[in-house]
Amino acid sequence: MRCLLVSAHPQPNSLTHQIVSFCDQHLQTAGHVVVKDDLYDQCFDPVMSANEHQLYYNLESSPDELNSYVRRLQSAEAIVVVFPMWWFGPPAILKGWIDRVWAPGIAFEATTTGLVPKLSQLQKMILISTFNFDQSVNESLHHPFQSIVREVLLKKSAPEAQLLELMLYECSTLTEDRFQTFTSSIQRELDAL
Repeated sequence: MRCLLVSAHPQPNSLTHQIVSFCDQHLQTAGHVVVKDDLYDQCFDPVMSANEHQLYYNLESSPDELNSYVRRLQSAEAIVVVFPMWWFGPPAILKGWIDRVWAPGIAFEATTTGLVPKLSQLQKMILISTFNFDQSVNESLHHPFQSIVREVLLKKSAPEAQLLELMLYECSTLTEDRFQTFTSSIQRELDAL
């Protein structure tokens, strides 16, 4: 399976990157074709320019600097996104990747009768997020980012794709045992691809 592994954390020695390495090794060992987009390492620009915004629904093609990201998105059969949750949302660089790469004409087509999905090859998306607070806080807010991905992003671009959410809470007090338990749950889900 063609897997796109996206990460969003500025520190290469972070927990996010430990999880990315685990996922990458496991997916490759299982025989999947893995392409990685480390948004910080690649200096992805999350800022949509005024010109890009003005043409957002009329783009014949994506801006040149996005072409490789678009090709990887359009060919992915599975996407694994690993990121920390900061103030109940993803890092701005990840939100910018969604805004700029999952665009009209790429992820969906805007027509006079509604939106037409364009990512039919996408079978599964796995969100792996880390939090420094406990689960009750995210639940009280009804999982805001995960809800947006599930109810808007995937429903409009790849409605047949399954979404799986793996969340690790209270990371500031993370023990090795809890980390091993979490990576075991990741492994089970990656094995199901």
